[in-house]
Amino acid sequence: MKTTTSPTSALPRLPAPRPRPQQLIMAFDTPAILGLAADQRTTAVRALTVMLLQAAGVRLGEDDDAER
Repeated sequence: MKTTTSPTSALPRLPAPRPRPQQLIMAFDTPAILGLAADQRTTAVRALTVMLLQAAGVRLGEDDDAER
């Protein structure tokens, strides 16, 4: 019995190309943010930080006086 090989089996298998890493770039010093009072700006940046960490799957715990 004669077996045949496919033409593609003779070619070396190359690894799949790896995707290039990407980084999200966000501007926090926009005119809208800069127009806020310092305490309002701090509150907005903290809220955004919590939202981004939650979106990334980071589990956030509440501050507990017993842990200090």
